[in-house]
Amino acid sequence: MGKRIPLLIFAFVVLLFALRPPAPAFCEGKKVYGRVLKDEALLYKNDTLAEEDVYFNLPYSYYVVILSHDSEKGYYQVEYQDFADGYSKIIGYVKEDDLVIWEDPTEPIYPIIPATADASGHMYSRPDNSSQKLLLISHDQKLKVYGSYYSEKDDLVYYYVIFSSQYAGYVPATILDIVNPGLHPDPIPTPPPTQPPQTPSPSAFPGGGNDEEPGQGDDSLLQIILIAAICVPALIVVYLMFKPSRRKYNIRYYDEDDAE
Repeated sequence: MGKRIPLLIFAFVVLLFALRPPAPAFCEGKKVYGRVLKDEALLYKNDTLAEEDVYFNLPYSYYVVILSHDSEKGYYQVEYQDFADGYSKIIGYVKEDDLVIWEDPTEPIYPIIPATADASGHMYSRPDNSSQKLLLISHDQKLKVYGSYYSEKDDLVYYYVIFSSQYAGYVPATILDIVNPGLHPDPIPTPPPTQPPQTPSPSAFPGGGNDEEPGQGDDSLLQIILIAAICVPALIVVYLMFKPSRRKYNIRYYDEDDAE
C-alpha cells in the first residue's frame, strides 16, 4: 500500500491540472474590450468609485480595453484612449455593469472628438469653476475631448480635454465648439444588454452578434480531447492501484466413491 501512495498523489495532481477551468483572457495576452452601452458610464480615477473621483462620462457606443476585473468590488480596471491624435492614455476604473464585453470591435476603438474654443476661458483641475485654474484657454484654441461631466454645483457641463498633448483638465462646454463623432459603426444590440458581464474567457464573448471566429470551435474540441487523453490514463492508474487482487485456490471436487 505504501508504494501506491506516491502514484495516487501523482494521479490526483494530473486530474487537478487537467480539470482546472481555463484562465481568464486577461492572462493570455489577448486584448479584452468593453463596450459602453449606457448613457452614463463613468470613468473613475481609482477603485473607490466615489463621486469625487470621477473623471468623466465615457462616450456612448465606443470601447475601452479591460486590464483586470475585481468581481468582489464590482469594477473593471480599463485603458481609455492611446498616445495618438493628440491624446494620452488614461488608466481608470468602470463599474462592471456599465460595460458589455465585446469581441473584435472594428476601428475606431476610441472616438476622436476635436473641439475649438469660441471664447476665452480657463481650464480647471476639477469640473467646478471654483477649483484650481490650470491655464488660460484662448479664442480659437484647438483641443481634444475625452468625455463630459455634468456638475450639479455649477449646473454646467464640463468637458475633460487635453491641450498640446500634455495639459489636461476641465473646460466649460459654454466656450467650446465640439465636433460630434457620431455613434460607433458597430451595430448596437436591440435592446442593449443590461445584465452585468461575467469575467471574460475565450469561450464567453457575446461578440456583438458576430459569428464565431473560424477555428475557435476546433480549439475547444482539441482542448476536450487533450483533457480526455490525460484523464483516462490517470483514472486507469487509480483503478489498477485499488483493484482487489485475485488469489487462486485449487479446489478438488470429489464424491463419496473417491473418498473410499
